[in-house]
Amino acid sequence: MSELKEVFAQHDKNGDGTISGDDLGQILRAIGYHLTKVEQKEFPEKTIDFPKFLHIMAQKENESRKGTHLRQIFRILDKDENGYIGKEELRQVMAVHGEAIDDVELESMILEADLNGDGLINYEEFISFLLK
Repeated sequence: MSELKEVFAQHDKNGDGTISGDDLGQILRAIGYHLTKVEQKEFPEKTIDFPKFLHIMAQKENESRKGTHLRQIFRILDKDENGYIGKEELRQVMAVHGEAIDDVELESMILEADLNGDGLINYEEFISFLLK
């Protein structure tokens, strides 16, 4: 928390207890977080006080943890570690969870998630599918 106070204070140029949306963007990018398009539109006109800054930082940390968790799930599903989830890998996962699926259902699942049409699900497609 003291590190966050220090970073905030460094960007609070006039000492009024707020930073600009541009400052927030710089801070987030410097520590490896990214603003969503909605956040980019929302923050530049606004000033952000320290409690709001803490809230935003907590949200970004939570998003980061979720991303790490989803990456771990993808790796578990990617049995042959080739960076893709194929039909047989998906079939195995479903079977382990007690869900025997036929070829039509399997093909339907792949088609829904496979955005580039290569018959495989890469990490980005996996995330897009989960966030639908």
